[in-house]
Amino acid sequence: MYQNRIKLYQGVDNVLTLDVKNSDQKRIDISSMILKMIVSDVFGRELVTADVTASATTGLATVNIAEDDLANITPQFLTFSIYRQNIDLSRTVLYADTQFGAVGKMELVGTVMPKLTPPRYITRFAPISNNYSIPYITYYYSDAVEVRKPNFLQAEVDETVEMIFANAGLSGPVTVQYTTEDVVSTGTTWIDVETFNIVPSTASLSKVYEYPTYNREISWMRIKYSQVINNTGKLDKVTIIL
Repeated sequence: MYQNRIKLYQGVDNVLTLDVKNSDQKRIDISSMILKMIVSDVFGRELVTADVTASATTGLATVNIAEDDLANITPQFLTFSIYRQNIDLSRTVLYADTQFGAVGKMELVGTVMPKLTPPRYITRFAPISNNYSIPYITYYYSDAVEVRKPNFLQAEVDETVEMIFANAGLSGPVTVQYTTEDVVSTGTTWIDVETFNIVPSTASLSKVYEYPTYNREISWMRIKYSQVINNTGKLDKVTIIL
């Protein structure tokens, strides 16, 4: 019934088909049976228990290992067994071969679905005064945030980066900057993407940049802003969605 190793994948439901036969290799009626599959690690610790559902065809059944059941399990080799739950709550094991082998082999190999890049968050801004300007201006520079390099980016490909600004009473110019350098240092050259003004009544603001502004060469992004005279507001948070 299950001599070969079965592969499970994270990120999707895994639906398995079982063919249940007697010792004469004839399918048996399992429609009235309560069948369960137990998935365990190599140390025998139970990880998942799933119901086995009989199909309309005699002897055939399916078992669904749900996506959520595998989400927090590290990819690894696993074992499984199938049993019948009797009326008295005892268990009868289903064997896989004529040698009474009751344990099957599985492998959890990770996800087959694309992984979403988690948002990046900017919450810290360091003040740096420009003592050469009149009037004197203090600029606030955020931490540099590493961004994902889009793959095979062409002009017609819809690849964007969205920046959501949460404002805490700031009034002044805000500049989005990026660099193509692999490592950020005090000597990094930053390129301005856009400068725009925020006023205290602007509680939040969203900006979207696409190719060619957002392209494969970009490695890091940051935010710079300054306050107009007599304003003490600040940017509270910037969320970068790739």
